[in-house]
Amino acid sequence: MRYVCFIAAMAIASGAAAQPQSTPLSLEQAIAQGIANSQRLAELEARGEAADFAIAGRRATDMPSLALLGGYTRTNHVQEFSVPTTIGRPPEVLYPDVPDNFHTRLDLQWPIYTGGRTDALERAARAERSAIGKDVEAARADLRLEITRAYWAVITAREAEAVLQRSLEAVTADVGDVKTRLESGLVPPNDVASAQAQAARQRVLSTCTWNVRLKQLAERL
Repeated sequence: MRYVCFIAAMAIASGAAAQPQSTPLSLEQAIAQGIANSQRLAELEARGEAADFAIAGRRATDMPSLALLGGYTRTNHVQEFSVPTTIGRPPEVLYPDVPDNFHTRLDLQWPIYTGGRTDALERAARAERSAIGKDVEAARADLRLEITRAYWAVITAREAEAVLQRSLEAVTADVGDVKTRLESGLVPPNDVASAQAQAARQRVLSTCTWNVRLKQLAERL
């Protein structure tokens, strides 16, 4: 879930940077993408489907089962063995030559008494399905909370970067003013160096703040 939240945060950042200012990535869209790409939720939903199949299987054990079997066996020819009988009657064949043998079988099984085993198994499967449903709801709520935290953390980082950018613009303009005053002879040269150092510091902060914010966000998630 932490990995999904971090991916959602990166999607917020990249989406906000790539999309026009009129269509930023909303919180609802970020939550929808996080839920759609959550492997944890997919695992819980798969477990729920498995529990549903288990319940159906427990129900099937109470139903009768019917099996119809058939087979055919081909044997070698054998010489018939017969014994003579009384006069006027044909000899009695004891071992006839039957090379073709067919057999069929019909089985019917119906559990009449199981000692409550099947009912207990079905109740256990239903309880597991209910627990999995609660786990899915809890996972969705946790995921929404984590994505919301990541969303506003990224928004805060972007606003901080915007503030630094405006500060950089102000410091750059101040450097230009100090240079103009130096040309007019109103300030000493060290004031220009001080203003340039301040501008360089603001540039470094503007460059590093976004990466630092993302790193802190990843550590928090």
